[in-house]
Amino acid sequence: MRVCLPDETPKSLGVAVSGGGDSTALLVMLSDWAKPLGVTLNAATVNHGLRPEALDEAEQVARLCAALNVSHTVLHWTGWDGKGNLQDQARRARHGLLAKWAKSLDLAVVALGHTSEDQAETLVMRLMRGSGVDGLAAMPIVSQRSEIRWIRPLLGAAREELRNFLRVRGI
Repeated sequence: MRVCLPDETPKSLGVAVSGGGDSTALLVMLSDWAKPLGVTLNAATVNHGLRPEALDEAEQVARLCAALNVSHTVLHWTGWDGKGNLQDQARRARHGLLAKWAKSLDLAVVALGHTSEDQAETLVMRLMRGSGVDGLAAMPIVSQRSEIRWIRPLLGAAREELRNFLRVRGI
């Protein structure tokens, strides 16, 4: 975490939680880290409205957040008109919704649950699209967009490690 954060530990921190194993593990780890430091943790789940089970997943995240005493918000996207690249539009919408949410809570830092596998998948997708050298750059551990510091503290972790962590924690 230390490498991802500004020099001074923030008073509050946001975390994007989809309900999948990677972001769920991140939520639990950040909760463990934040409590002894007095850092307020805020979680957000984006419901793209594209899958019927998405609402149930958001409710599961809300229950876990309640158990961890973490504030949770569900952000809704209803903007896809059936045209264009759905994944690209959903990604852009997710970033926009999370940035707006973070600003509304005065969060300067938001954590994302990308793992080493996500890093590899991103590289493969960019290669398949014919990206040049600049496009083949790895996802950064820290980036700055929309006046928010976006951190990816799990980029060095494998999904299996995170699944094991959740199993040990009984989640």
